Amino acid sequence: MGAKSLGTWLTELEQLHPSAIDLGLARCGEVAQRLGLLSSSATTITVAGTNGKGSTVAVMEALLCEQGVSCGAFTSPHLIKYNERIRVNGAEVGDEIIVRAFEAIDAARGDISLTYFEFGALAALWVFRELGVAYQLLEVGLGGRLDAVNIIDADVAVVTAIGLDHQEWLGSDVETIAIEKCGIARSGRPCIVADEAAPATVMQTLNDVGGPSDSSGCRLSILRHLLRLARWAVFLLGYTGRRYSTKCRRCGSCTAVYGVFSQRAGLCPCDVALKITRSA
Repeated sequence: MGAKSLGTWLTELEQLHPSAIDLGLARCGEVAQRLGLLSSSATTITVAGTNGKGSTVAVMEALLCEQGVSCGAFTSPHLIKYNERIRVNGAEVGDEIIVRAFEAIDAARGDISLTYFEFGALAALWVFRELGVAYQLLEVGLGGRLDAVNIIDADVAVVTAIGLDHQEWLGSDVETIAIEKCGIARSGRPCIVADEAAPATVMQTLNDVGGPSDSSGCRLSILRHLLRLARWAVFLLGYTGRRYSTKCRRCGSCTAVYGVFSQRAGLCPCDVALKITRSA
């Protein structure tokens, strides 16, 4: 019998788990460990937030690709076809490698049941490892602390705009939801918060992660003074016909992009934006 098509896999995955949403890291983390996905040589940037996650990933992806840095991006949902969720160097990966990833995950999971999203997150990590990307950009599906992508310890965490969403899962108020979204932060590693009106629980949560008096703890960067500069860079990207500007102006995800690349990659989005504009 030949290999199953991607369409067949996706139909089966929709029926595999008893519920579409099942927050928690234990099941997904165990399968990832069996596949050797928890220790990655790639720099991981994880993005959470109510609005602007996809915009932030798209801008970072564009900056890395323009600099010739290999990168993978995992986002959701898809608009037309599933392959949109997993991109390498700005291009959707093919059916074949996604099917290979699904086969590897299915063989490793044994009797562990996974949701549709968890299968996809693991597949993205598997593909990024197989193709040897230098950066992997992971968009949280729901919340942050208990989302499947949070099985990976982010080298840089980004939290975009924080608002009321998925209250049945994350909490009834913005303060509680912020705690869930900041759960992607790790001690001793930068966390970029783009929301200029972030609730007080953001700082409290990040202090808890890194220790309020520990200078090596989780570093919070709210880059208000760079907002105008970063917005201009993203405007230039949008001017070339690329779809990166609308949400950034509204949610401040461009601030997060500037913070990530000024602190981690040493790239200036303004320089890259100008280069893209001139070559468009």
